[in-house]
Amino acid sequence: MLIEFYGKECPHCLKMAELLLRLKKEAGIDIEKYEVWHNEENLKKMQEYDKGLCGGVPFFINTETGKFICGETSYEELKKWALGEKPALGHSPAKGQIDFNYITDGIYIGTNQCCRTHFDEQLKKENIEADISLEENRIDAPFGVQFYIWIPIKDHSAPTKEQLEFGVSILEKFVDMKKKIYVHCKNGHGRAPTLVAAYLIKKGMSVDKALAIIKAKRPSIHLEDVQQEALNNFSKSGF
Repeated sequence: MLIEFYGKECPHCLKMAELLLRLKKEAGIDIEKYEVWHNEENLKKMQEYDKGLCGGVPFFINTETGKFICGETSYEELKKWALGEKPALGHSPAKGQIDFNYITDGIYIGTNQCCRTHFDEQLKKENIEADISLEENRIDAPFGVQFYIWIPIKDHSAPTKEQLEFGVSILEKFVDMKKKIYVHCKNGHGRAPTLVAAYLIKKGMSVDKALAIIKAKRPSIHLEDVQQEALNNFSKSGF
């Protein structure tokens, strides 16, 4: 077993190494080669490998199979992934697949690949009927959805209070109609989770609780400070 560390002092990398060694000892599963890349120190290296941005999570693991785990994971999740039972949380989609995650109440968060592929079979199988785009520039509505809503927000910026109120009202309406909704920005890391978090906050959750729920389902999220501030203000506003 070859372990390559980039950032040997990183506690997240050390935790993952312990989990993998436990996997070998207790389950007899040996991943012959893996790399732990510390996201801050090796951003360029990750881009060169064309595995996509880690999205601010502490690390990801790249194996010879082309799969990787990003963000925190448990021993059981790691074991299921290694046995091929299901992808680990935050798994990297194969080339050509859409990167998205189910969050709650029929709401999904993902990238803008939905529009480029026009809601291909992956999303059709989920029976998603509505798409909410938070991209700055309007992209043609993808085929295969009944509803398309565009709320323009600049990349790395936060929705205004009015945009959050409007977006949340749309989500509530679709949830009441039992429609599944795909919420996206460019990468599904900042603007989209900000809107979904606002929806959860209006349901009575704290900001931290709402973000924790989303991050558990989509570990790659990483909100900008202005987006975090927008949620704090939304929570205090009484809606």
